[in-house]
Amino acid sequence: MAADASITTTGFHVRCQRSGLVTALQAADAVVPSSSAKPILTNLLLDAHTDYLEIAATDLQVGLCSKISQLEIVVPGQVVVSARKLVNILKESRSRTVDMMLDQHNDTGQLIIELSDGTYRLPAVIGESFPQVSAFPEGEPAVTMPANILATMLKRTSFAVDRERTSAVLSGVLVRMDGEQLLMAATDGKVLAEYCLDLASSDKIQVEMDQLQAIIPAATVSHLMRILESGGQGMMYLTVVGKLIFVRIQLDHEDAQQYPVMVELTSRCIDGNYPPYRNALPSGSSQRMTFNRDELASAVRRTALMTSSASPGIILSLRSGAAELSNLFNTAGSVQIPLACDYQGEAIRMGLNAGYLNSVLKSLDGDEVIFELNGPGKGIITRQENSTYLVMPISLPNA
Repeated sequence: MAADASITTTGFHVRCQRSGLVTALQAADAVVPSSSAKPILTNLLLDAHTDYLEIAATDLQVGLCSKISQLEIVVPGQVVVSARKLVNILKESRSRTVDMMLDQHNDTGQLIIELSDGTYRLPAVIGESFPQVSAFPEGEPAVTMPANILATMLKRTSFAVDRERTSAVLSGVLVRMDGEQLLMAATDGKVLAEYCLDLASSDKIQVEMDQLQAIIPAATVSHLMRILESGGQGMMYLTVVGKLIFVRIQLDHEDAQQYPVMVELTSRCIDGNYPPYRNALPSGSSQRMTFNRDELASAVRRTALMTSSASPGIILSLRSGAAELSNLFNTAGSVQIPLACDYQGEAIRMGLNAGYLNSVLKSLDGDEVIFELNGPGKGIITRQENSTYLVMPISLPNA
């Protein structure tokens, strides 16, 4: 990829289907900063090779390349243009095809965009270098799996990362593969989420390496989730080289079979050693409570209405055969919500963060949810196939 060269091209002309181009542009636009001390980062590089179009974007921490093949490259070349304007123009159009060409005169240029419902001219950046974006390293051992499995693993764990960045290591998602298991985990010390796959029992995951470990920054995870939610399909390829993680995903769109779009995302990994979080997870507990998942989730949301962002605590009160939710502080009113609960044990009151508990419940499947009491002051645990979640308690006044 010649993304590091000064943009002095006198030629750039491509014709393609709009749907594939929009898909590729939106994926790249996911990493474009809304503002930057380096204005060129708010742009996209369009690099027309002889047989494919490459669209590059970067915020210097995360780089992304979208590649569209099987389109018409009239004149190979490069052009750098505003990301948001180009994306919004093509999103709003109903034209089936797009014709883009660079009109350059000395040190000024414009990208002409011809659509069936309008013609646009966007100023092009001429004479300034676009930062290099690393390509997926061909030939490196990789983990290969369906993109929907990666989407599930990220969705089930990423909510637990340390958003306040009290720890650099905890501000990312751990991905680890040891030949027997592939797992992702995240924790901020108050909630913990782990999703683990047994490689021996899965014929959908192919592994070409003995082990892999990396901590993916939360911003990179957000970019990946946006890409996957907007059309990630087929197979996903992941590898780590040095301090960089590379992910390649095929995207779905209206003309995907005829005009395939491939996305390659590159990101720096977080340096450091992830803490031994499994030490906080006992093998099991005899004290359990069973709820209807939807009823509990609804009660948590309704109780949270009487909390604030500064004080998100709610109280779970348990007694034999029943439970009740109430808000922790009554400065803005109070609520008590009774719940059916299969619980046999002594009466217990514990404080929990409503946001964390709600995120865990949204990540679970099935009609029932079973929580284990992790011991005094150690929170509650729930386990499903492949998933484990721990929610730590909040201290109660006079408790």
